[in-house]
Amino acid sequence: MIIRTATKEDIDQLIRMRWDFTLEDDVDGNLKNEKDHDFYEECKEFLLNAFQSGDWYIWVAEENGMLVSNMYIELIHKVPRPGRITYPFAYMTNVYTKPDYRGKGIGSRLISKTMNGQKKIDMNLSLCGLVTKVLIFT
Repeated sequence: MIIRTATKEDIDQLIRMRWDFTLEDDVDGNLKNEKDHDFYEECKEFLLNAFQSGDWYIWVAEENGMLVSNMYIELIHKVPRPGRITYPFAYMTNVYTKPDYRGKGIGSRLISKTMNGQKKIDMNLSLCGLVTKVLIFT
């Protein structure tokens, strides 16, 4: 198992994993008529921009050339303050492991590798949980 940052060559697999992740959570079947071509183009554009921006780090676990897990980290830049160095926050999202590879510690290895990587990138890691309820303020 190789843990590494994703490259543009991984885009097709990353799009497929995002699609599968979303459908897996679609218990009501609302997405069954969704056109994957439209999603593919939108997601491909997002990923190309993410790779180019330098504000996104996509960590993947690869086995025999196949991606089996991914984790996205976005750097959120803070407003500078006088008298201190301002490092960005790291927002963790879209953590997904293919069903056949779950329960094998792959997600833990991805997080561990990210924690080690943050020391090289100079960022504050913010671990984020699943949002199950949204509050709307009027």
